Amino acid sequence: MNIKEVTKLSTGKELDIEYPIFLYNRDGNLVYFETSDGYWWKRECKDGIEVYYENSKGYIVDSRKELDIDNPIFLSDRDGNKFGYDRDGREIYFENSDGFWCRREYKDGKQVYFETSEGEWWRSEYKDDNKVYFEDSDGFWWKSEYEEGNHVYYEDSNGNIRDDREAVGMTMAEVIKELGKNIRIIK
Repeated sequence: MNIKEVTKLSTGKELDIEYPIFLYNRDGNLVYFETSDGYWWKRECKDGIEVYYENSKGYIVDSRKELDIDNPIFLSDRDGNKFGYDRDGREIYFENSDGFWCRREYKDGKQVYFETSEGEWWRSEYKDDNKVYFEDSDGFWWKSEYEEGNHVYYEDSNGNIRDDREAVGMTMAEVIKELGKNIRIIK
């Protein structure tokens, strides 16, 4: 609702208002702005910092409360773009006015999934803060292993392998014991 609607008299007459309109709060912060064509924005400030913003095109930014992962915050801007954020402020959804969208998923602070409306996607897995697996919609994948934080193995769908794992020396009797089966050597 803009100032013109609020200030309409009960008789239906309008007050003569001069535009643009600027309203300030007690602390001197600009909290409302409106132009003669009906565009407006309003905001709330706390300790001089903007904590809420809304405009006549539907764009809203609200940081007055903590975000809840089960109830993500969705915003839109004046160009019709939509944004979704999780409780940590990470973008989990984006959609533009042409219908293109993408979504993201996070686990333990790491992005583990990405997908678009064009069918592209990728996913990752982590172990002990190390990325150990990746695959995408083109069929490409790779996997890695770490020992004590050191990258020791890499393999991908193109056939590339790098193996820096330490080889273990074993006697045939130790191998048989480890496998729990009898072994016959074939030439």
